[in-house]
Amino acid sequence: MSYVRKECSNHWKWKQYLKDYMDRVYYYEGTLNDAIYMVTRCGFKVKESYQVTDYCKFENCEGHKGFMKRLLGHLDYIPQELHDEFMEDAYQIFLSVAPTDDNCKPYWQYPTIYMKLEK
Repeated sequence: MSYVRKECSNHWKWKQYLKDYMDRVYYYEGTLNDAIYMVTRCGFKVKESYQVTDYCKFENCEGHKGFMKRLLGHLDYIPQELHDEFMEDAYQIFLSVAPTDDNCKPYWQYPTIYMKLEK
């Protein structure tokens, strides 16, 4: 999703509307060991930790667009009458990098770190 967010911000058609846009979503790009180090430095004891790859699949493009719409703060800067066009462009950016399942349907794939901590 971070790639889609960045590409939307730099898209030639939308750049003019997004010059004051600041992405408020932080995507942690560190490793599991980095995360463990960070929380232990903050005084937590790690009871359990692991990293997995999570997946998110939708039956159709409208499901993907609905998912993306909730995560794209860009829409606050785009005129309402252009939202559908913007979402179509964002969806096309997603399709350009999305993995596909055995039925050629695109899906979201992202690493997730889980930790059980004690203070």
